[in-house]
Amino acid sequence: MAATRGSGLFHCYWASVFVSYLGDGIRLTAFPLLAVSLTTDPGLVAVVSAAATVPWLLFGLHAGVLVDRVPRLPLMVVLQLVRAAAGTAAAVGVVTGRLTVAELAVIAFVMGTCEVGYDMASQAVLPELVPADRLQWANSRLVSTEAVVLEFAGPALGGVLFAVAASLPVAVDTVTLLASAALLGSMAVKSMARLKGKPRETVVPEPVSQQLKDGVRWFLRSPLIRSITVLTTCINLGSGGLEAVLVLFARNHLGLGPAGYGLLIAVGAIGSFAGGLLAERVVTARARRTAILWTAPVNGTCFVLIGLFPDRVVTFAMFIAFGITISVFRVHASSLRQSKVPTEMLGRVLGVHRVVCWGALPVGALGSGAIASAYGIRWAIIASGATVVLSWLVLIRFLARPAVDEYTIAESVSRC
Repeated sequence: MAATRGSGLFHCYWASVFVSYLGDGIRLTAFPLLAVSLTTDPGLVAVVSAAATVPWLLFGLHAGVLVDRVPRLPLMVVLQLVRAAAGTAAAVGVVTGRLTVAELAVIAFVMGTCEVGYDMASQAVLPELVPADRLQWANSRLVSTEAVVLEFAGPALGGVLFAVAASLPVAVDTVTLLASAALLGSMAVKSMARLKGKPRETVVPEPVSQQLKDGVRWFLRSPLIRSITVLTTCINLGSGGLEAVLVLFARNHLGLGPAGYGLLIAVGAIGSFAGGLLAERVVTARARRTAILWTAPVNGTCFVLIGLFPDRVVTFAMFIAFGITISVFRVHASSLRQSKVPTEMLGRVLGVHRVVCWGALPVGALGSGAIASAYGIRWAIIASGATVVLSWLVLIRFLARPAVDEYTIAESVSRC
């Protein structure tokens, strides 16, 4: 799809990501606040958090096949529209006062299911929009945008909107999803117009089972891609646990209301934005390897300190540190994966990656909810951080096997 490459399409894609991230950030604050307004049981609050991420375990592999079998931009449009419909249902439920915790969990599950396909398609489509030598540049801007919009502006706005009316943040989220779908739709139309009249190769797709096997086989044969996935899994076990009880920790131990909770999430975006900018300056293979390998223990330590010292200053500082390290990690992990995996295989390899590492989020969330119910919220957060550090210590010899030169950004293989 060389014809689709160009800065014009990337900037339109960037705009669609911007508005989608804004809605995601608003929802990041709104759904936990909605859950807490419906129940004070930490276990039930954690279920809502887990419902949004468990689709990665259930559908991640098959979504990867779908992303490799159909045009990616139209697929993203459809998924955004379905998410908007689910958001509308949530807003109506809040306005009418009939929304229950179970219904909120179902809506979170539907939106999470759509996010599985959308997220993988958005990652897989990027090499079609920019050349390989610009992937780190593009990912740096996307991660920085995520920091400013999804992690800072969106959560802060979500907390303020929720304080005004509980249905307002969900309604605004729906509008952003519709705007994102419109921008992606315009990209799909432009892309098809460029390809109109050109000869198209007719390819009979392999059976789904064979495509799944090919994706898993490629993943297992790549030590570097495997290591990145295992590291992400370690981090996500702790992140899922922290996020599941964070709203209760903020209220019970930090004394923060809805707006304060949104601000807490937004503070981490300061570090994420700095990390996104810093990642672009990490250009050597050795520096890239160091940044990737040491993210997990740093993040785990941040979580432990949050649980040990339930103070606003400590918590805000740890969120900033977490944001810096995780943004640097994500920019380089994504760039390496996009440059080394053949584009026509990228959806399936991403599927394997996401099933493993994103599947850790609901596991961490449910485990944290159980610990919080039995021993308290602080112990749940400490356990989440300890899980990250201990799993990294056990696996570091395996994770460090890929040689330094494997961390060099390589030319990706075109899909077409």
